[in-house]
Amino acid sequence: MKGVFFVSRTSTLYAQIEDVLLRAGAVAGTDDVVQIRDDRGRLFTVYGRLDAAFEQDLFEPPVAVHGVDPPDPRSASACWVECRWPDLLVSWVQRLATEIGSPLWVLDGDGVFWSDEQLDAEAVRL
Repeated sequence: MKGVFFVSRTSTLYAQIEDVLLRAGAVAGTDDVVQIRDDRGRLFTVYGRLDAAFEQDLFEPPVAVHGVDPPDPRSASACWVECRWPDLLVSWVQRLATEIGSPLWVLDGDGVFWSDEQLDAEAVRL
């Protein structure tokens, strides 16, 4: 599955994301998982619990940074996000950042850190 990390300085990142998605019609599963399907049937899934298997990818120094002042993943909150469509990812990142009221960063599959304002659907790698 294609995916990225969401990273934020807010300590309640998953809870805030889950709240926004549930209000938009998502379904919450057990163990901090929430999923929403768009009008074209495309899925966007967020996992709030990360085990040690994610640490190597999350804690690697980024290859590049698009935006200013990214959080340090070692001290920030992070979620794993599965999504196959860059345009869907970008639209949710923008909506979540707005509704949460806190900057949201994306660490993509190529190790590039993107601020919510700089995220580019043509360049982000899932």
